[in-house]
Amino acid sequence: MAASPAGFARTNTVVLTLSFLLAGAAVAWVFETVTPVRARAVKTVEVVVAAKDLNLGTAFTKDNIDELTTTRQVPKSELPKDYVTSKNDLIDKRLYRAAHQGESFKAGDVKGNAHVAFFQADKDIMTIAFPKLQHIHVGPGCRVDLIAIFNEGNQREVFTLLPDMQVLQVNPTSDYGRDVDGMSFAADEKQARLVALANQYNCSFELMLRHPDSPKRDFDYDATFARVKGLVKVPEPKPTPKQKPELIVAPAPRLKQIITIPKPFWGGFVMPGSRVDILAVHGEGKKREVFTLLPEMQVFAVKEQQDPTAKSGFLDVTLVSFAMSDKQALLIALATEHDCYLELVLRKPDVPTRGFDYEQTLAKLNSFAKKPEPTPALPVAPAPRVKK
Repeated sequence: MAASPAGFARTNTVVLTLSFLLAGAAVAWVFETVTPVRARAVKTVEVVVAAKDLNLGTAFTKDNIDELTTTRQVPKSELPKDYVTSKNDLIDKRLYRAAHQGESFKAGDVKGNAHVAFFQADKDIMTIAFPKLQHIHVGPGCRVDLIAIFNEGNQREVFTLLPDMQVLQVNPTSDYGRDVDGMSFAADEKQARLVALANQYNCSFELMLRHPDSPKRDFDYDATFARVKGLVKVPEPKPTPKQKPELIVAPAPRLKQIITIPKPFWGGFVMPGSRVDILAVHGEGKKREVFTLLPEMQVFAVKEQQDPTAKSGFLDVTLVSFAMSDKQALLIALATEHDCYLELVLRKPDVPTRGFDYEQTLAKLNSFAKKPEPTPALPVAPAPRVKK
């Protein structure tokens, strides 16, 4: 039976409509694919960023907010969910991490002054590495006891090195989990000396979290210092005859120069512009002495290098440069000549300056015996050659 002409007309109309729709979809797909990504509009938002490198504990006020921060347009896809968009959200708060220039802030990066007490004016920031600290439940503002563990041969001792330490910053190994590779505390000069001495004896550290309402523990600095020094039994060296001190000719007065110390300091919050104390450690066993070599030193530059074998992305500081006068450079040279080990203690920016007696420090260094010079290798005669 033959189809009617009207039926063919309706079929052709449907086929033509479907053909036009498919052709339009194909053109739209080709345009979307061929158009460069950079030609498409990227949605940006205005956020608050650091105008310069900011240290941990920086306080934002109405007077300095414009100096410390600025605004810029950032792609919204690159920002976290809780980013800060207004400078008013930072006023009357403190920064609880170090921020680099141009870096945006999250709501959790700043806290009100009354949320967590920062630290007393007579204390500084001390950073300690914890390479094996896992599943830790300690955060900024917590109160902990620092436990020292000494293990060498058959000798093993565990004791409280520093009780009631205030945690300022926790450095996680990653953005997920509770594994920690470093932590910063509020510490005074004596507490920093104890930690430096325990590090010299290869002590490992553990933390014990204290209840906020528990009373403070008694602490005897002299007894703890004597216990740390008594960990390693080193035979007393034979007395050496006193030598006449060498005459030191004072150099001509000049402006401050840049001195670089190639010591593998553990990276933390030391950056250009920081104010630090340089501690010197000399001797072994009961003859070991820890003292402040140069206080109030300004860091001029640092060189950071990442350990390729480390699991975390934490950087180690391998070189630290300071602005020094000739007298200060002389103290560094004498400390190196007398085989002193150097450590850094980061100072709080607004604490008062400490007194310093240059002559007394110089006399202390000159009282140390110089490290022995290496024995020169004997020259070896070349093998005889055969005459041609």
